[in-house]
Amino acid sequence: MENYNSDYRSRLIKKNVEYYAPRLSDLDSNSKKTSWNWFAFLVPFVWFAYRKLYLECAAYYLITNGLNAVITDILSRHGMIVNVGWTIDILAMFFSGLYGNWLYKCKLDRQVEKCIDMPPEKREQYINRHGGTSVLAIIISFCITIMIAFLLYYYVLPKDALTQ
Repeated sequence: MENYNSDYRSRLIKKNVEYYAPRLSDLDSNSKKTSWNWFAFLVPFVWFAYRKLYLECAAYYLITNGLNAVITDILSRHGMIVNVGWTIDILAMFFSGLYGNWLYKCKLDRQVEKCIDMPPEKREQYINRHGGTSVLAIIISFCITIMIAFLLYYYVLPKDALTQ
């Protein structure tokens, strides 16, 4: 059964199997949750999208930007004009760098479980559709980010904030 799992996992990873296979096996064998991933640290939003971790990508975006907005609002109400965005981003980047491989492993484990019970022809379709990476997801993520920034800039921010 273990051979099937690692075979399905490798087929789902598709790109950089030689990088991910030993790291994910180490997470499995040592019951660890941390393993450093430079790509996930340096550009977490891009890495999540590229690796088809769509829910994690959305959560990263919403949590970092939401925390930044809430904390900045609270501080500004007390007369402190401080941009906490960099602090939140750096903390989130470290989280992504440390736990990115584990999050990816959890996704792959769920996908492998689905593969095991599928007939072979359905399994191949599933692996081709859900496995691998997505450059298109990166492009779509950037477009959504630009649209949200545009909407915030023109419709949400108070007009006097734009002139200061």
